[in-house]
Amino acid sequence: MNTALQHRGPDGEGIFISKDEKVLFGHRRLSIVDVQKGSQPFVVNYNGFSYALTYNGEIYNHKEIKKELEERGHVFKTNSDTEVLLRSYIEWKEQCLYRLNGQFAFVLYDGKEEKVFLARDRVGIKPLYYTTLENGSFVFSSEPKGILVHPDFKKEPDYETVADFFL
Repeated sequence: MNTALQHRGPDGEGIFISKDEKVLFGHRRLSIVDVQKGSQPFVVNYNGFSYALTYNGEIYNHKEIKKELEERGHVFKTNSDTEVLLRSYIEWKEQCLYRLNGQFAFVLYDGKEEKVFLARDRVGIKPLYYTTLENGSFVFSSEPKGILVHPDFKKEPDYETVADFFL
C-alpha cells in the first residue's frame, strides 16, 4: 500500500506497528514543516502509553496550540505541526478537532484506550478513504489506489450499493 503512494511522498516513508500487532500504519512523506524531525508515522510515549499518528495536511495555528500545550506541561521534541496534532489529541482527545485550524486528514492510534481515531478537516480538503474488508480488517488511505492494492480487497462491484445510488 505504501509503495502505491510513493508519488505522494517521495521524501521518506515509515511504518508503525502496535505492540499487539493489531494496528499497522504506513506513511509516505513530502517534507514541508520540520524537514529533519517530522517523520511519520509520528510516535509519542506519554505516561507509559504509545500514541502514533499518520497525517496529511497542515495545521495553520499549530504555534498557538503548541504554546498552550507547553503551558499544560507538554514537552516537544520537534517544531512540526505533526507533533502538535498528536499532543493535542493526547490532551483533549476528540475535542482537539475544535481547536484545529487547517486542512488535514489523519489517523492516530491511542495506546491507552487501544483504539484508532480518524478525522479530517471540516471542509474535507484532504482526502481520506477507508473500508472494512471481508476478513474484518479496517484499511484506509489518502487515495483509493492505496486500498485497491491490498491483497484482501475484492475488486468486484457491490451491486447493492450501486442500486442504492441510482435509487
